[in-house]
Amino acid sequence: MISKIKNNILNLMTNQVTKEDFLKNLKIDINIMSNVILDMLKIAYNNQDKNLLEEAIYLLFTYEENIDLKKYVDMLNKIICENWHTEHENIALLLEDIAYSSSVDALYKNIFAKYDYLLWDTNYALAVKCIYGLGAIATDSAIKKLKQLSIHDNEIIRKNSLYQLKKLCIGQ
Repeated sequence: MISKIKNNILNLMTNQVTKEDFLKNLKIDINIMSNVILDMLKIAYNNQDKNLLEEAIYLLFTYEENIDLKKYVDMLNKIICENWHTEHENIALLLEDIAYSSSVDALYKNIFAKYDYLLWDTNYALAVKCIYGLGAIATDSAIKKLKQLSIHDNEIIRKNSLYQLKKLCIGQ
């Protein structure tokens, strides 16, 4: 099934087919697709296959309204901490959408991660996405991390952490 998806995903990515027609062409329903995406994430992780990961992430964004994203949290928490791919920001966005407490440590770790492909980023886009993820999770653990970040030396990290705490009506 994964090879069929890989052979047809370009049509979906280039809007040559709708997401509904993509499933019809593969002769599968959303439940099967949901399981296949999880398999794709596992294989990508085990084989450090960044292309397969990119395709799985694309499918997660495409079908996020039709599937339970919590199903993918454990794999996404593992994958976001790996350095063999360039999907960290997309995964941070997904983890923010899911807002599950088990993601606090993975998001926090990625605020300080130094991935080669992001070394030029003086706007700290990954860190900001991770901070927003902590704000969305809003558990005691996430709030504690935000409070720690709210006194960080880096102005972008500090301001975004303070903004999240303000949104949660929590002082420093």
